[in-house]
Amino acid sequence: GLFGTGGVYALLPQKVGLAKAKGALLLGQPFSAEDAERWGLIWAVADDEAALRAQALAICTHLATTDPRSLGTIKKLLHAEALGDFQAVLARESQAHQKLE
Repeated sequence: GLFGTGGVYALLPQKVGLAKAKGALLLGQPFSAEDAERWGLIWAVADDEAALRAQALAICTHLATTDPRSLGTIKKLLHAEALGDFQAVLARESQAHQKLE
C-alpha cells in the first residue's frame, strides 16, 4: 500500500473511525464513492457524468456569487475547529517519511 501524506493519519480516523482508517491504510482496500459519502469523506455523489457536470456548475455558480470574505472566514473557522494543530500532524508525517527513505 501507499504511505499516506497530507494529514491522512489525523483526518481519516476522525472521519471514518480508527477501524476503517486502519483497513484503508494498512490493507490498501479500495472503497466506493458511496462508501466515501456514507463515511463523510465527501458530501455528494453524482449518478453519472451529466449529473456531475450539472452539480459542478451549480456549485461554481453559487461560490462565484458569494462574498469571498464570507467564504474565507467560514473555511478558516471550520478548519481551525476541525483540524486543531494540523501543522504538527504534517511535521510528524514528514519525519516518518524521512525515516523510511
